[in-house]
Amino acid sequence: MVARERIWGNTGSIMAMSDAIKMIVIVIGVNKDSHQLEVINRIVPSNKTKSKIPIILINQIGQHFIAAQRQLRSPQFNGETWQGVRIIESKLDLLFNRGAIQINRNSTANENRLSVIKSNNVSITQTCRKILENIVESTSFSTITEICRKNEKFITVLCSYMKSKLDTIPYITTDTDKNPLGGKRNRFPKFVLDNFQIDNVGDDGNCFFRAMAEILLRDEHKYPEIKLFVINFVLQNKENFEVYIKSRIVEVNFENRDDTALDNPEMDDLIRMIATERVWGNEGSLIAISHALGIKLLAFNINGLQALLTSIIDYGPLNVDYSKVLTIMNTDYSHFYASRPNNFAVIDRIQNKEGIWGKGIIHRDYYDMETLYKAGIELLLNKNQK
Repeated sequence: MVARERIWGNTGSIMAMSDAIKMIVIVIGVNKDSHQLEVINRIVPSNKTKSKIPIILINQIGQHFIAAQRQLRSPQFNGETWQGVRIIESKLDLLFNRGAIQINRNSTANENRLSVIKSNNVSITQTCRKILENIVESTSFSTITEICRKNEKFITVLCSYMKSKLDTIPYITTDTDKNPLGGKRNRFPKFVLDNFQIDNVGDDGNCFFRAMAEILLRDEHKYPEIKLFVINFVLQNKENFEVYIKSRIVEVNFENRDDTALDNPEMDDLIRMIATERVWGNEGSLIAISHALGIKLLAFNINGLQALLTSIIDYGPLNVDYSKVLTIMNTDYSHFYASRPNNFAVIDRIQNKEGIWGKGIIHRDYYDMETLYKAGIELLLNKNQK
């Protein structure tokens, strides 16, 4: 039977294979229609080895076996869980569920508590869009928190997924531009064009979120996922962002014009602004996404008329290095572009706080949450004393 073509393998075959290769085989049984977990079998070889990562098979019950992709780093078995296992498959995603598994190469996979959900990128984006619409229609901060509480599991999975993308971003790339700049190339200085791959994104007012979706997810149309990711971080850091908006370090503006910022914004105004379609991303979103990802996000501000790099704003925690850095381009403070450095030399140059970039010495600022919080408190104290 085993020797014959087109004859299904069974438990006996799996046990024999486990003994032959001296490796544990984990079989995850999934209902092929509902995509729900039904059974997990762990086949242990006779020598009961605990020193090797297991083979993982997904069995769509009544249909066929699928090999799960594994991403390994210093795998260890502690008797119950495997450290360093990432399980992703083209049709099924095994995602975070109450601490069972995170899609992160340093996370723990507990085969006894896995949950299987259908992987459908379109529906994920649509779900994010619906949550954002509900936030826009909300009337208070408590209503917003209730919306997010009801979608807590989905948002948790989304945020874990977003952070996991840092493991796969091609920071240094020689790929052809996905969205060529065309006639807009003349807006960028030669230094930038020589050292960065720049992708244009839609200019519908969502360009910051589109650019970040292009960088992280390689698809600008998934920008609602970025918006919800940012909102989740703002909610988790309410105290900081309240100080930012009260001190006007971060402005709340629904009109995309400098003279239309709200005079006395509240937290729900800030969150609704981020959720609203065609409203520009501002300092608040840049601060939030860089700290949520725990990386440096460098915003290059460019004078498009003169093709001159004028400033670099460094967003992100002070205590992280530049081993993982994201870059984004902004021309004339009106449009963001996705970008990636294409050589290591430019990363070294970015780390150098002093240096000549292009035609002149570039102004450099550092925006981290702790420093901004202290600055905001000081501004509010001075305002109250007056």
